[in-house]
Amino acid sequence: MAQIQELNAQAAKSLVDAGEAVLVDVREPAEHARESIPEVPLVPMSAFDLERVKAAAGAKKVIFFCAVGARAARAAVAVHAAGVTNVASMKGGPADLRAAGFDVKTG
Repeated sequence: MAQIQELNAQAAKSLVDAGEAVLVDVREPAEHARESIPEVPLVPMSAFDLERVKAAAGAKKVIFFCAVGARAARAAVAVHAAGVTNVASMKGGPADLRAAGFDVKTG
């Protein structure tokens, strides 16, 4: 299994703010409806779409996040195995993203 970089929310925010990375939410639609970040695409694990991930990323690093980090890690491994090597997973979820300074919308 490939070694995938695991980031905390603050490191993810630094990369996104620098224009070097994009976040991709791999939670399910009901979770996303409760808390989401504007402009961050939802690509749920139950209907994972590699082409959508590639389109969202362009040439930037893709950082996957979920509720705590397990699904994000699985998504990063799967995408890496499919040939997209500039990927990372984020440990933590929306509360960590909010604490790092992301604009997390509720409801």
